[in-house]
Amino acid sequence: MILFLGFGCNRESAHNAASEEEFAHKVLEAQQPVLVDFYADWCGPCRRLSPVLERIAQDYIGKATLVKINVDHSPKLATRYQIQSVPTVILFVDGRAKRRWSGIQPEKTYRAALNEAIRNNGEEE
Repeated sequence: MILFLGFGCNRESAHNAASEEEFAHKVLEAQQPVLVDFYADWCGPCRRLSPVLERIAQDYIGKATLVKINVDHSPKLATRYQIQSVPTVILFVDGRAKRRWSGIQPEKTYRAALNEAIRNNGEEE
């Protein structure tokens, strides 16, 4: 199961997607920056990072999207993006991975990258 949480969505309004095609639509074809959180339910650091990303999500409604991917349920996507540890967060802009972080980073790190992506409107940095 791939759990996609759009910015501003709560758990009740989130929907499940089981296909790579949906990942392509929600992430690779997105018109705004997308933070993709590769996580696992058993991962303590992932559980600590989740509320940070959800807080960021609330602040970027309409400007960016958050997608959460359980690596245990989506091994093909984890392999494709070379996820070797969780949590790993990748910032996609115009369908391309622009930034990547392994482990928990300070909240300001994610915000700065999103702000830069929004400011540059997807243009090369």
